[in-house]
Amino acid sequence: MSRTLTKILAAFLAVCTLFSCAVMTGSAETYVTYRTGANAAHANYKSSNFYKNLMKVPLTGDGRTDVVAVALSQVGYEEANSLSGLGGTSGGSGNYTEYCYNMGDWGSGYGGSSYAWCATFVSWALYQSRCTDQMGYSDWCRNHTGSSSYIWCEVSCSQWANQLRRYGYFKYSAQNGGTYKPQPGDLIFFDWAGGSSGEDHIGIVVYSDSSKVYTIEGNTSDSAGLEDNGGGAYFKSYSLSYGYITGYGVLPYKTVSSVPDIDYSGANPTPGLYMATSSSKYVYPTATSTSYTHTIPKYSMFEVTDVASNGMLKVKATISGSTVTGYVKNNSDRVVQISTTQIDGLSDAIAAAEAIYYGDYSESILTQIRSKYAEAKTLSASSSATYAQKKACADALKALVARKGEGTLAPEGVYITAYNTKIKTENCNIFTPSFGTITATAANHKWTYNVIAKWDTKENAYLIASITSPQGENIKDITLASDEILIAIHVEGTATATHSDENYRAITKAKKGDKLTFYGTNPKSPSTSVGMYFTFETIAIPGDIDGDMQISTTDFLMVRKHISGSTMSSDYVARADIDGNGILNTTDLVIIRKMISGQ
Repeated sequence: MSRTLTKILAAFLAVCTLFSCAVMTGSAETYVTYRTGANAAHANYKSSNFYKNLMKVPLTGDGRTDVVAVALSQVGYEEANSLSGLGGTSGGSGNYTEYCYNMGDWGSGYGGSSYAWCATFVSWALYQSRCTDQMGYSDWCRNHTGSSSYIWCEVSCSQWANQLRRYGYFKYSAQNGGTYKPQPGDLIFFDWAGGSSGEDHIGIVVYSDSSKVYTIEGNTSDSAGLEDNGGGAYFKSYSLSYGYITGYGVLPYKTVSSVPDIDYSGANPTPGLYMATSSSKYVYPTATSTSYTHTIPKYSMFEVTDVASNGMLKVKATISGSTVTGYVKNNSDRVVQISTTQIDGLSDAIAAAEAIYYGDYSESILTQIRSKYAEAKTLSASSSATYAQKKACADALKALVARKGEGTLAPEGVYITAYNTKIKTENCNIFTPSFGTITATAANHKWTYNVIAKWDTKENAYLIASITSPQGENIKDITLASDEILIAIHVEGTATATHSDENYRAITKAKKGDKLTFYGTNPKSPSTSVGMYFTFETIAIPGDIDGDMQISTTDFLMVRKHISGSTMSSDYVARADIDGNGILNTTDLVIIRKMISGQ
């Protein structure tokens, strides 16, 4: 407020409209105008970034959180000389602001537009954050000096502070002998003369630390120190012992315990909305880059979607009409968080599950992981799932993933990466007939072991029909029959993420006729989950001694040699014992001869 006569008068009449503690929950989707005499958002304001910022603020129902967020969304707004400048960028000096316009004519004769506005800004922030149900001119606290409910509405900073004192909601500053540590959402009062002769200016506390209090104020400047008529809304800071601070208004806000606290100092950032309150911010393409690619202008709001291990903030911002992603430094340039996303951990848990290697777990634990993973995916896609449900599922899934190496591990097999997609280095992809013709261009199966498996109704499983080693540029197109699948196993490279080395060692042991068993997936659907793999086993066909899936002269000769004194392995003997009497003799040899001849 100015020291001129006009400003002195305005200091007394400036709209300091605070309101009752009843929170009207909702979102900033609707600009509040329910107070008698209030105006809807001016057209010039509605076309501004400040209005867009306000619309992005997620109201939580927690008064302190919401009023700070609403106020900080307006950092950088400048007053104008007429209503045409209510977009907040004209840089005038006539006290015309959206905040005065919205709050309307309070009986002061200013027409709801042109009057000193530090208190009006605070009132507007409380109003737009739904911290009131007080509607009309008669709700100023001076009209209700016998009721503590009316500490929320006043037109004079000194009247406001006096009403707070009267009912025990005023805490003195360190300068005036107080020991109170100001909290987010508190009102902060200043006396131009110093000491406690009377309150002339007001702001909202964002937070305080051991030595300073940080504020958001209207009708101030972005320079250091107290400003009586700066003409803008800016983020400020003062020593807790600053001689011009008289004290703090500690309003009895409604609190919502489920709303997480925000560390406005930036020491413990989380995803949410942020404001560049003091300077522009460089956007780096990665969390470790040393050269930036874009610049977020100061007084801009942007979204933080993640926090890197080195403290860099992963951001999504609109710059010159385009969406830009990257990383910004979380440092002393005063990037201030204004909202937080409740971190249920579900996306991290899902990512951790998707990265597991089946060989690190027992099949019983893998089954539990897959079940909980399916639940996590369902909750992630649900618009009605609660934070508590997602958090519980995430914790359970993480606990299962942490059981790596516990118990008897899953059987050796081949790790599956994906279905019906172009194969990449170290991948193992399954192609079904729905993929269409499998070409080098579409599937990139030139340098893979290509296993074609055919569904066998008797075994109720896929059996290996052929195994082809990598063909390079000589690879031929493949068209699968309706009962076939192709498993393309990339064996080059050593990346442990997809375990190509283990896949290579496993597939070289497979042979034609082996029965495939799939875990975590069903190629006939096909359905997929995490830790997918398949194993293979040789099916013992009586009479097929050499395991080539047919009974031939070779098998006959092997049995005859064994009967003549040459010893076969025990599994060969088991296949040769056609009559199942436990003895390999000429009876079995005769049966094999008949099988060869088709009898």
